[in-house]
Amino acid sequence: MAPPNVVSVGNNTGVLSMTLPSFVDTFGYGYAVLSTGAVTAATTISLFSGATPVGALAYNGVPDPTFSGGFAGIESTIPFNIVRVTFNSVAAPAFALDNIRTATTTTVPEPSTMLLIGTGIMVLVFFRRSRKGV
Repeated sequence: MAPPNVVSVGNNTGVLSMTLPSFVDTFGYGYAVLSTGAVTAATTISLFSGATPVGALAYNGVPDPTFSGGFAGIESTIPFNIVRVTFNSVAAPAFALDNIRTATTTTVPEPSTMLLIGTGIMVLVFFRRSRKGV
């Protein structure tokens, strides 16, 4: 199945709201706006965990021979399930977005964290053995 795509037709001043089937921590998409120059805040991603705002980030459109655009992607430390996408309708009369992607990343402990945990366990074992010997 191909990732979804959306192209504005006519009035492009709305907000595209997406309720995701599960909580994720990464969201992104490719986009283009109908402009041949750089577009400040061409698109903005706003994240929500239910009704609670998680954060937002705006992306500038980079000029291309035909359209301005790029890739907008965001990762959050707080899982979210609602995404709202807006486009700068003042600077560009039309937009398109495609290749919408979501993901849930798993964190891998840093080596220093693992070393600290391992040292703590060794100290506990040492003290436990020394108490049995007394």
